[in-house]
Amino acid sequence: MDKNKLEEKIKNIEEKLAKIEKITEQTRQYFLWFIILTVASVALPAIGLVFYIPKFISIYTQML
Repeated sequence: MDKNKLEEKIKNIEEKLAKIEKITEQTRQYFLWFIILTVASVALPAIGLVFYIPKFISIYTQML
């Protein structure tokens, strides 16, 4: 192979790697937001229950 073909192949490989890097970064961002939303959808209701359950128990025992 001559030098021009090698340089062309290297350039093509670099372009492909750049595309892969971009896609990988997008996937990482999607995964990060998926984790954040999952934690929020579990943690926020749990925190709300921490405050609501004692109030509910208090109201329930006063009714008896």
